Amino acid sequence: MKYKWVVKENKEISKEFLDIAFGSEVVAKLLLNRNIDSSEKAKSYLFPEFYKESKPEEIPDLEKAKNRIIQAIKNKEKITIYGDYDVDGVTSTSCLLIALRQFTDEIDYYIPSRLTEGYGLNNEAVKTIANDHKKTHRGASLLITCDCGITNHKEIELANSLGMDVIVTDHHSLPEILPPAVAVLNPKLLPENHKLHFLPGVGVAYKLAEAILEERTGEPANGRITKEDLLDLVTLGMIADLAPLVDENRYLVQIGLPKLAATKKVGLQELLKACVVNKNKTASTPNVEHIGFGIAPRINAVGRLTDAKLAVKLLTTDNLLEAVQIACELEAQNRERQSLCEETLKEAVILASEQIDFEKDKCIVLANENWHHGVIGIVASRLVEKFSLPTILIAIDKEQNIARGSGRSIEKLNIVEALVENSTHLEKFGGHKAACGLSIKPENLNYFISDFKNYVNDLLVNSDMGPILNIDLELPLVYLDFSLIEKIYKLSPYGLANPLPIFASDEVEIVGIRQIGKNGQHLKLNVTASRCNGVSANRTFEALIWNYNQKVQLKSGDRIKIAYTPKINFFNGENFIQLEVKDVENVTACRRIGVSARGQENVSANEEIKLFDYRGRTQDCINLFSSGQVLYFAETEQKNHLPLKTNSRGNIQNCKKLVLLECPPDEYILFDVIKRSDAKEIYFAFSNESFYTEPGEILKRLIGMLKFIKNNRSSIVNELELQSAIGLNKYSLAYALELLKHTGFLALEKKEGDLTIEIMTPDRQDFSDLIEYTLFVSELKQIQKFRGFLMREDILILEEMLKKNGVFVGRYMPRHVSTVEGYK
Repeated sequence: MKYKWVVKENKEISKEFLDIAFGSEVVAKLLLNRNIDSSEKAKSYLFPEFYKESKPEEIPDLEKAKNRIIQAIKNKEKITIYGDYDVDGVTSTSCLLIALRQFTDEIDYYIPSRLTEGYGLNNEAVKTIANDHKKTHRGASLLITCDCGITNHKEIELANSLGMDVIVTDHHSLPEILPPAVAVLNPKLLPENHKLHFLPGVGVAYKLAEAILEERTGEPANGRITKEDLLDLVTLGMIADLAPLVDENRYLVQIGLPKLAATKKVGLQELLKACVVNKNKTASTPNVEHIGFGIAPRINAVGRLTDAKLAVKLLTTDNLLEAVQIACELEAQNRERQSLCEETLKEAVILASEQIDFEKDKCIVLANENWHHGVIGIVASRLVEKFSLPTILIAIDKEQNIARGSGRSIEKLNIVEALVENSTHLEKFGGHKAACGLSIKPENLNYFISDFKNYVNDLLVNSDMGPILNIDLELPLVYLDFSLIEKIYKLSPYGLANPLPIFASDEVEIVGIRQIGKNGQHLKLNVTASRCNGVSANRTFEALIWNYNQKVQLKSGDRIKIAYTPKINFFNGENFIQLEVKDVENVTACRRIGVSARGQENVSANEEIKLFDYRGRTQDCINLFSSGQVLYFAETEQKNHLPLKTNSRGNIQNCKKLVLLECPPDEYILFDVIKRSDAKEIYFAFSNESFYTEPGEILKRLIGMLKFIKNNRSSIVNELELQSAIGLNKYSLAYALELLKHTGFLALEKKEGDLTIEIMTPDRQDFSDLIEYTLFVSELKQIQKFRGFLMREDILILEEMLKKNGVFVGRYMPRHVSTVEGYK
């Protein structure tokens, strides 16, 4: 299991509430889990027609802002909208721009460069806007911020001194003193229980636009824009910004998704086409996934790498040819962004393994001169997923003598509050509980990293760190059918604060299994649950595990417990139920294991397996046995020095006693050996001698072995045999072979576990500067760390490790998942 499962508490369901929940106890429990605990709340939650929309004027200062904008329109003043480069900033800018353009031509917008200006207002931009309007070369007299501005006190003072009034529309955390603007529109000024409190930037811009449109100022040139015409942008911005889908946010997305599907904006139409073609889907109505994983990354990419003004132009243009051209540009930028993310992730994983003490540190803070500032936020999110630690990545720009960082957090840490406590080192910072941005002078980096890590290490405890998976309820597979899933769908749109329901089911059996995906990184299972609580239904379901990291070994015939989300999929003209598996536990492999201390048996009678501790006393352990069903595990060169027959991982047989004379390279191999031996007594009898070999020596041994096999057997090598003979796991061998291939030592192809090799003359002998070598060394360090853990850790901790079937609960931090999958 990757996560700690927390199953939510069952609550009592009334007859009236059950009726509103379509007569389904499952739907009723899901509603209660989301704090929808009355019939009235359930009605407005499920059916938008029962929701009472909030009035724009409920936002403080909105009347002031509306009146000042109407005054500017009447007086033909220059208005500039100042946005942000993410999707929320782009859509909020576009929303106001479209609404105001019908009343005035004296309007412009400005999006700062993420790379050279950073987030929020800056002095140079303010001066430019005040002095030079691009259409008339006259400065603006009214500046409206979108999705930014709440912390720009000094910049707004500058704007005022240059003759500009400023209206701030923002949703980020409030400073102690509000900026000196004509109006400050921020839903955080409302109580937390107010329906508008969690509006994102585009939501605030929409409410302001709604108030102005209702005023009907001026005459539109080509038909009046209504607030409904802006809902496609609102929906896009809300979902992309991960706004909590509760109250007003949920309502606006509910009514906005159909508007997005039928959008008349040619730019959005082109983005929708691109996402449908690339994902090979034919859904008529875009859903949250289409937006979050299709449209939003394309808009974000242009802001991350070049100029987000292009995105605003795409969303506001009426010219189809221009829309097609810009959409193609966004597509290209998104592909480049994906490539940059992968490279940066590899480098960050290496740095983390070298600089972070996973036994002590409770956060990751890394800095690098080669990183692109535009992608470090995405990579930080990936590291949080990988390590379950709050993460800040910082890109250093030597030319400008500034470093810019992006951070992502875990549930137990408010990352902005953590920055506040260490703000003396920073130039600027902002964000919210889960994400942040910052800028810092390079000379202050070491002080900041040290102080921030110390602060987080002191604040968090170990129990805060483990990833938690919230389970809505236990739902055995035998109860799944199309009707139930369709009722569950009625709780959509899903997103933050209304996550996709996750259910748990045991009594599940694997009846088919295979790897899928370009590099075999995903797993497709066929599973069945034949009986539960007297209910029989011999049915088989397709189940998918995305980015399966082999944390739990699985094979056909295993009985498993799964955390899953059910979906209805469509293929070859037919609907079928598909399970998206979030986590899995192999029940078959979970066997009770006892422990005995230092060779002394101390195991209760009801425990099947006994563990004996002979670490560092290898010969004493060997002397115990003169005969009997004993299997000795050793596989590298060490076995040649032992006066007995040993077995490697590839030829484990059933035995009564399993003696491990050598540390396996990782936990997966350890458990596989124990499981296949079916031994009732396990003896840990390894020593320090086999712990670590220099990377160069391992590579030399690998090359020698490949040459020997090529010359004496054939050009086909079994991958498992090669791992075993060198004492590596699949990841370290993959890195080693990638390195040898890259440097010209060999050419290889992989097929079904066999490698076809060709020995070649290398292009170079020294490869210590290559990233493949660094990755290989990093993986060897993880193997060394695991072997050290097995050799030195308290035997009771090892007992817990065995009981948890590879989920380490002691001081050892499990190895990271390799970023190399297979061989290219």
